[in-house]
Amino acid sequence: MPDDSQLPAWEGVNLVWTSSPPDYVIRRVSESLAQQYRYQSACGELAGALSTGRGLQHLLDCAYRVLGNPLIVVDTSYKILAINADLALQRADLARQKDIGYMLDANIQAMKRVKLYEHARQFHYPYYRKDPEAAHGWITALVYSDGIEVAQIGVMDCNRPFHRYDFELVHFLCRLVALDMQKNDFYGTNVNLQHSVLLGDLLNGDVTDGETATVRSAQLGWVLSNSMYIITVFDQHFGVFDRKARLVSEALHSLLPNSRWVIYDNKIVYFVTYPADSYAEEALNDGLLEYLSKNKLSAAISGRFQTLLELRQAYQQSLAAFELGCRVNPGQTVYCYRDYLPYHIGELLSRHAPLRSFCHPAVLRLAEYDHANQTQYLATLSSYLKYAETPHKAADELFIHKNTLFYRIRQIKERFGLHLEDGSERMRIQLTLAFLQLIQ
Repeated sequence: MPDDSQLPAWEGVNLVWTSSPPDYVIRRVSESLAQQYRYQSACGELAGALSTGRGLQHLLDCAYRVLGNPLIVVDTSYKILAINADLALQRADLARQKDIGYMLDANIQAMKRVKLYEHARQFHYPYYRKDPEAAHGWITALVYSDGIEVAQIGVMDCNRPFHRYDFELVHFLCRLVALDMQKNDFYGTNVNLQHSVLLGDLLNGDVTDGETATVRSAQLGWVLSNSMYIITVFDQHFGVFDRKARLVSEALHSLLPNSRWVIYDNKIVYFVTYPADSYAEEALNDGLLEYLSKNKLSAAISGRFQTLLELRQAYQQSLAAFELGCRVNPGQTVYCYRDYLPYHIGELLSRHAPLRSFCHPAVLRLAEYDHANQTQYLATLSSYLKYAETPHKAADELFIHKNTLFYRIRQIKERFGLHLEDGSERMRIQLTLAFLQLIQ
């Protein structure tokens, strides 16, 4: 050890005071430098894999080569975002998870019992655990984006034991996974990931097994019933949502009890459940309608459905209700699919043949007569069928006396041979009235 007079000469030099032999010190320093070089090289390789833009699975495959042990990335809804194929070969339950795309409920409950994620959150660093009865241990690390937990990484030590730099690499990998997830618009716009991911998968049709959907929803605490609806919210002014989407989502969520939401395809989609045999129209309280109206928003409500696998179809119904509603009754705040079902039938039929070929011929003649003579027979017939049990409401809608209504109906029956007392005839007439609005 140099005396005080010699210390200035050692400025800028790292000194190690030890009683160990010099060759031992040199060997340990060399090993440390070699590990540091491998760590830096591995970080460069992982960063390069991210920069290729080939996705999370490519990044995870690169991480497997670097770490020598297989990995899995799971988001906060327990959906598997990426997994190395070799990991699925280790255990039958992992292979099953790979096939269905979600973690099994038994594995989730096992992790909750040992508070695995709580320990990882406490340390803010990759956490290692090996159960006494397990063949292998795991590194568990949490992925954060803008301070929000969005995913977890698991690494199994099935090929070799972990070294100190493996934890550093997994810590670095967490940041790269966060960057890759930020490229995905879905993860960038949805902060309530646990519910949003399952909703997004159901909307995409990625979940095709009813049991899996039910188990996943139960894990997230969803309450299901036989009265479930999709309510899709559209921006009237811009057509698509901008940065205000999250604010709108959270505000409407407070007005829609028992709802889950996701920002999906530039729309806000709410999954709403009601007590048995209730109707979504109950959601249209004054507060909701006022909020939609003053913020230039429109909403479309699907038909009622009973199973989660029908959710995608219900979303398509809401889109059809909005598109048809804007064509037939523009400017409304809310469009209900049940009101536009006849129009949807007409739209589907028009893809196979001209829509006029499906129309009631007598109603077509009536429409032509109206056009030629400036009469109101078509509107009269429509209102009369709409309020068949309360004709005074039909008369009020037409701004005519009830006797005038009955006179016009007699004229329609006599001139055009329509049998309004026949139920199937009335159904054909009402479908034709809807089809004519699409043709015009």
